[in-house]
This record gives sequence, structure tokens and C-alpha cells, in this order.
Amino acid sequence: MSLHFLDPDPDVPYIGEAVKKYQHAFRTGQLYRKGMRPGIVVVDVQKGFTSPDCPLGTQNATPAVRELAERGVQSLRRLIEVGRELGVPIIYTGTRYRVDGSDCGIRREKMPTLMEYFRDGLPWADIDERIAPLPSEPVVWKKVASPFFGTNLAMLLMDRRVDTVVLGGTSTSGCVRAAALDAISWNFRTVVAEECCFDRSLPVHKANLFDIYGKIADVAPLAEVTDWLRATVRGGVTAG
Repeated sequence: MSLHFLDPDPDVPYIGEAVKKYQHAFRTGQLYRKGMRPGIVVVDVQKGFTSPDCPLGTQNATPAVRELAERGVQSLRRLIEVGRELGVPIIYTGTRYRVDGSDCGIRREKMPTLMEYFRDGLPWADIDERIAPLPSEPVVWKKVASPFFGTNLAMLLMDRRVDTVVLGGTSTSGCVRAAALDAISWNFRTVVAEECCFDRSLPVHKANLFDIYGKIADVAPLAEVTDWLRATVRGGVTAG
């Protein structure tokens, strides 16, 4: 199985060759394949990021970016379905602020529209209904990019005895990347399922997959990840 972000692209000509250099320098291996107790973390797949009716979502996106977002949501559905079938812990994250935005901090100076659209009581903060969590699946609300910072996400994963985090969501360059970096910092083996994440720009999406793959965590095709989930859980190791 191949990683599509490594395919030749006239907009991002350096990625494939650069990855080879990082693999040579760091002897890059696949961390997640040594894991035994997987858990899935769905990052910020909220209506404000997926709806064509929201300026933060696909409203002004190119057809290619809209296709990327749609593929991301549908791929996440498949990942979640496999996780539920196997009894793998699934935790959702999202960005949400108080009505008055008083808990947004200086992030509102960098990205003021986040506070505008992701406040309590607005529909944009809700998880996209196509991948809505079950009552038994926690939603961790956060204020910054990383779902680990200032939240109980690490505790929830450790309580479920998770040693390997499978990531998907949006955006690749923001909250997904931050989640991957902090998951590794918490010493979780970590893999991003390539088709399960998306961004507002294809070059930025690919460049950040390169950074994650080369220096932070693993990136793998969804089919490879789901095959690993089935082999790991059905091989006698339960995730719950």
C-alpha cells in the first residue's frame, strides 16, 4: 500500500525525495505496528470545519479541497465502524468556547473567527453528524490546537490502557499535527490514517503529513491501519 502524499505533485515537488533523506538520517520505523492496545482519537471534525455553509469550512474551498474533506469524513466513518466492531476505545475532540469567548485566551488574537463560530450554543461547534459519537464515546472539548493540552485526554486513554493512538480529523496542519506531537510526547505510539485527515490547502496538507511522517509519528494508509487493528485485537489483545 502506498502513501498518496508521496506521489509526485507539481505544487509540492520536494516531498518524496525529502522523505528518503529523513528515513536515512533517522532510520525511520513504524512505531504503531509494535503497539498492542489501540485507541482512536477523532480530532475536531465539527460542522464549522466540514460544512459548505461556514466560512471556516469548505464554503470557499476549491473542488480538490472539498473532495479531500469529503474523503476525510467518509474515511473516518470507515475507521470508526471498524473500531466499534472491534471494541476499540474511541474518543472525540473538539474546539468550543464560552458564549462570551472569555476562555479563548490570546488565540482569539491570532484566529478571531474561531471564537466567533465555535461558541456554546452555535451549531458549528457540534461534531459532524455523519460521524457522531455514541453516548459511550467521550468528547474532549479544548481551547487550543492540541487536544492533550489542559484536558483529560491522556488520562482517558491511559484509563482504557491504550498504548497506540490512531488519529484522524482536521486540520492536518493544525490540530491533527498538534495531537500527533503531543501523543508522542505522552509516549503513545501514534499513527495518522492518511485518508482520514484534511486541510484547507492540498500543499499544506501534504507538507504536514511529510513533517509528521518524517519526524513526529507514523502516517499509514487507512486500509493498512484497519488491517493492523483487526490483527491486533483479534489476535488476542483486547483494547477495552
